Amino acid sequence: MVAIVTVALPAAAAAQAPADSGFRPAPDGFSFPNYGGEGEPNLGSAEMRRLFGDAVCGSEPADDCALTPPARAWMDRANESMDGGHCMGLSVAALRFFTGAASPGPFGAPTTFGLKFQTPIAREIAYGFTFQLLDSVGDGGIDGTPKEILAALRRELPNKDETYTIAIFKREFVDGHAITPYAIEDRAGGKSAIKVYDNNFPNQNREVIIDTVADTFQYNTAVNPQADVDLYEGDAASGTFFLYPTTPGQGVQPCTFCKVVGGPQDPPAVPLPPAPPSPKPTPKPAVDAVEVASTGSLRRHARVAVSDGRRTIGFPKGPFVNTFGSAAEAIRLIEQRGNDIKREPYYRVPARRAYTITLANRTRRGLSGEGVRITGPAFDASVRGLRLAKGQTVKIRVSAVGDQLSFVSNRVLDTSAISIGRTEPGADHGFVLRRDSMLPRRKRLVFAMNPGTDKLQIEGANGTYDLLARRVDEKGDQVLLRENIRTGALNDTVTFDYGGWDGSPGSHISLEGESGKERIIESQVAPGTDPERAEEKVVRE
Repeated sequence: MVAIVTVALPAAAAAQAPADSGFRPAPDGFSFPNYGGEGEPNLGSAEMRRLFGDAVCGSEPADDCALTPPARAWMDRANESMDGGHCMGLSVAALRFFTGAASPGPFGAPTTFGLKFQTPIAREIAYGFTFQLLDSVGDGGIDGTPKEILAALRRELPNKDETYTIAIFKREFVDGHAITPYAIEDRAGGKSAIKVYDNNFPNQNREVIIDTVADTFQYNTAVNPQADVDLYEGDAASGTFFLYPTTPGQGVQPCTFCKVVGGPQDPPAVPLPPAPPSPKPTPKPAVDAVEVASTGSLRRHARVAVSDGRRTIGFPKGPFVNTFGSAAEAIRLIEQRGNDIKREPYYRVPARRAYTITLANRTRRGLSGEGVRITGPAFDASVRGLRLAKGQTVKIRVSAVGDQLSFVSNRVLDTSAISIGRTEPGADHGFVLRRDSMLPRRKRLVFAMNPGTDKLQIEGANGTYDLLARRVDEKGDQVLLRENIRTGALNDTVTFDYGGWDGSPGSHISLEGESGKERIIESQVAPGTDPERAEEKVVRE
């Protein structure tokens, strides 16, 4: 998980005392249930700017600004993560409305329960979902055994300066869910009930049972009121029951993927509200990192391992390993929307090192839609749409500064889209290679970007392919597509000189190296337009 700090609780914390925040499922929870994966609106450039400040904008800063390539990649990854559900976002948004940190009024109703599902509130909920991805929230979390979490809530619920979301998992960290605690009711036999708002069950009173003698928890829930009840349970050793705070996620966060040498730096984080008079961990300073996220499905997907050549995190041969120690994290998302969700964790490793990412299909059948998204300081890269046969592995290598991406497979590989992008002083550039041909067994494809010479090189892309280029500067976001580019041999290297593409009418990217007939399509993309939709529009012209 995101780094959760274990807080030492004084013995007096276990004393039986009234604990009630005043929150109730109605009027303080939402009237509509948890949702996800149905094309609903999520994060946009305005929410990214709220999270990380003006540094995410490649064009002039505004709520509809054109995002830098790394910011766009971070947002796309976060939005894909919400396909499994928005439970964390629903809890965070409800708590922010409850405490007055935000108001439901501008979204259409005087109470949270009165709100209708529509785009503005969906974006607010998506904003709250991302709190679990922030270092400040993870570092301020409270970990412990079930009875220690109960004692922490007994102390914290009456405190209006901070609110908490319960993160709860089944054993082995599957089916993560977020629920909102609001009161504690003590019962006989050393048991207590934590009253919760479960956003899968609007306007229902539900409860987590804590056995302080056995030091266990139990919670019955389901993905919706019509589904079968599902039991969550754990003990002092399971580590599947903890608390995320709300206030550290508010305000501008350090942006580890925005930094550019000689360019704009991330803005200072907004100071947090004064800490309440209770033991609180001190958030650690933000550390530059590379983040690797699988694009596989929620349930059946390739296993991922990330290695710098000496250390590894992930599933290299079977069980999970982390030989990086505290320098790396495997982050498991809270996203319960269906039973038996086993999404691959996403991984955070130290920046400025070259990494090899291994995708291995250990299922009993073929997989489609596999790949990874990679974001780091001022760069992003991805390989998407891979079809992996049973037993097939793909090794993807990204350079220390993200200017080169390559991959090779132990079998013939059906590839779809490979992308690379960087933020630089001046204009930012991103490129997507789309190909229809197969990559031969153990043949390496290299996608290299040299911002110093403004050239992009592709080695090993035999056959026919398209190259889509994006340019983001203070004027906005532009797209250029070169179609039907052909190379004649496996070892051909094609070089694109994008330095002459300045965004003015008629300027384009010149092509060096062997090529057949190609067609250039140019398009201006208005600020705030979804580049994915813009891409499809360009392709059809």
